Amino acid sequence: RTRAAESPDKPAPKICTGSSDMYLRVLYLISILGYFRCIQDVWPHPRHMPKVTVSVESEQLEPEKLVKLIDKEDCGSVVSFTGIVRGKEGPIKIEKLVFDSWEERLPIVLRMIAEESIEKFGVKSVAIAHRVGTVKPMEPIVSIHVASPHRKEGFAACSWLIDELKRQAPLWKKEVREDGVL
Repeated sequence: RTRAAESPDKPAPKICTGSSDMYLRVLYLISILGYFRCIQDVWPHPRHMPKVTVSVESEQLEPEKLVKLIDKEDCGSVVSFTGIVRGKEGPIKIEKLVFDSWEERLPIVLRMIAEESIEKFGVKSVAIAHRVGTVKPMEPIVSIHVASPHRKEGFAACSWLIDELKRQAPLWKKEVREDGVL
């Protein structure tokens, strides 16, 4: 038994079940204060719903599959960048690259820069993937795909994304060459 039920001079507290007058008043107050904008952007018809796909691959990165995941509706361009392991650095043969990462943080950073590129350049969708572990010559290391209404924004976003990835991503590269390890 509740205390309210035990006391006849105090009415039992009201329990909110479903839509209530108080709930509607709170929503109205929030909308007046400007905090309702985030809900307006996604319900019932979103003005702009950025689509971001992020992947960290330990075995194989497949750019062809990744590009199929971007939202191309109403876009006029898809700009793609795939970085691969070179077989040589000057005259010296590269045997493999070994990527180590901060596993928990890497997807967060990739998503953050992808979302920022959508906001900064006005592109519609971004897919970004990076390999970790051992990557041999001619295998993809990184793949970025940007869908946008116009090519200029797509190229700018894609270029900015690879620069920011190199600057911000918690990745460390070891280069194994025929003359040793760098």
